[in-house]
Amino acid sequence: MIEPLAVAVHAVRRAGDVKGMKIAVLGAGPIGILVAQTAKGMGAESVMITDVSDLRLEKAKECGIDFYINTKNKDFGEAMIENFGPDKADVIYDCAGNNITMGQAITCYIYR
Repeated sequence: MIEPLAVAVHAVRRAGDVKGMKIAVLGAGPIGILVAQTAKGMGAESVMITDVSDLRLEKAKECGIDFYINTKNKDFGEAMIENFGPDKADVIYDCAGNNITMGQAITCYIYR
């Protein structure tokens, strides 16, 4: 668990001081959940995680993540506004690494 946690801590630190920030994490696999938990632990105001697997989202819920969204059932952009307001997330981490999540992150950040 040290190496995956080190990856998560490094990723969150790259955004600078996340205290009070709203963070979105795309992908609720092991790295995504660790990134979300690290952001919470480093003072993020709220964290939203997305995935298409209800099993992974249930695990994120058990780990204390604020918002967990299945993007099969809910639009990512709508979820951002619903959970973070019109300014959306301050930082978006793509921990799924596929064309769909990368497109979601870019689209929602550009139309901020």
